[in-house]
Amino acid sequence: MTYREALDTLGRCRRLGMKLGLEKMEALAAALGHPQTRLRFLHIAGTNGKGSTAAFCDAALRQRGLPIGQKTGLFTSPHLATVRERIRIDGTAISREDFATGLSEVLAAAQQLPESLGEPTFFELLTALALHHFAQNQVTWVVWETGLGGRLDSTNLVTPAVSIITNIAADHQEFLGPDLSSIAREKAGIIKPTLPVVTAVTAPEALAVIRATAKEQNSPLHEIDSVAPVIDLGPEDGRQKVRIGNHEYGLALLGAHQARNAACAITALSLLSLNPPLSPSELASAFAQVDWPGRFQPLRWNPPLIVDGGHNSDGIAAAVAAWKALFGTTTCHLVYGTLGDKDAAAAACLLLPLAHRVTLVRPASDRASDPVRLAPFFTPLPVTLDPSLPDLWPTLETSTEPTLIIGSLVLAGDALRLAGKTEEEEVQLNELLSPAPSAH
Repeated sequence: MTYREALDTLGRCRRLGMKLGLEKMEALAAALGHPQTRLRFLHIAGTNGKGSTAAFCDAALRQRGLPIGQKTGLFTSPHLATVRERIRIDGTAISREDFATGLSEVLAAAQQLPESLGEPTFFELLTALALHHFAQNQVTWVVWETGLGGRLDSTNLVTPAVSIITNIAADHQEFLGPDLSSIAREKAGIIKPTLPVVTAVTAPEALAVIRATAKEQNSPLHEIDSVAPVIDLGPEDGRQKVRIGNHEYGLALLGAHQARNAACAITALSLLSLNPPLSPSELASAFAQVDWPGRFQPLRWNPPLIVDGGHNSDGIAAAVAAWKALFGTTTCHLVYGTLGDKDAAAAACLLLPLAHRVTLVRPASDRASDPVRLAPFFTPLPVTLDPSLPDLWPTLETSTEPTLIIGSLVLAGDALRLAGKTEEEEVQLNELLSPAPSAH
């Protein structure tokens, strides 16, 4: 199987959609020889922030300079430019050759499954490929991000050393339930008996569920209940300074919400069986170098051109707060595009005070919202409709206006490609993975 054939195969599976549940995933892992039993995990769930928290954890474990032969794996979703981003060892994405060979082996294992289980989904195949690849390469620690929810997510067949639940907000209600308590119950499904869990959840109804689940499972619960305000959020060196506990850190990721994500990572890492534990200086060095694109990322400072993948109310509110902290009362040219299952009305309420004019675009996804449908939410300001970000990009490149591009990780990926931050060929190949509704 070639890499292109692998993407074609995954694209066909993705168009079939998704199905929550663990029976098929457990059978697939068994057919591969239970690779998860040969790995140690740090499992992360949450509505927002889980990817950034995973990046902090991964960077810190790699910074330690683990003994020769020990490696760190990272599994995340979704991807911005190439599906290979989702599976990394020591910070490097899985190669095209290993991706194709590994997927071929996973598909061969899938042939052993009972027909009654049905065909593996896109995400189940990627989860199995990650486990298989990490086990084959004898990875020591795996930072393991859930895809959707937790309890029935394909990633939840592992027994982690530590679980993290970053936060709970309204998103994917059609799968996870109508309110924060229901969503919290799904996320809390990654909590395992007697094993520690770290959370930065603050919503009272969601936190009550996390506390109750931890108590039922006899799992020690570590709450990130307060983080000191950001000391300095400035563009001088591209980092913000924060104080967490008794130590100061320079974070490469901007926004006060990233201080909470870093605090989650610090607490979780302190609970791992590392000897000696990671020192504050090691953590500081790692956090200053974290590269996690599309999260309030400056593509230009003067005038500012910021891209952010925020797509739900909590994520957008965090981006708005970061903009105000950096640029005060300076308003922006808001470039917004989102997917059809997102609450654009709520997003508009948060974003309008930040903007002096709005351009609505269609992200490069079959699930994208039509800008015409979005326009009424933004009409208090001058609104322009543009077919796509690529059409608008030449104007943005030469603009003297402060600009914020936000609304979807798909849109963020578009922006990074246009800014030359991703490999063009990989983006073109990525088009083989035609999105299906709610595929992750």
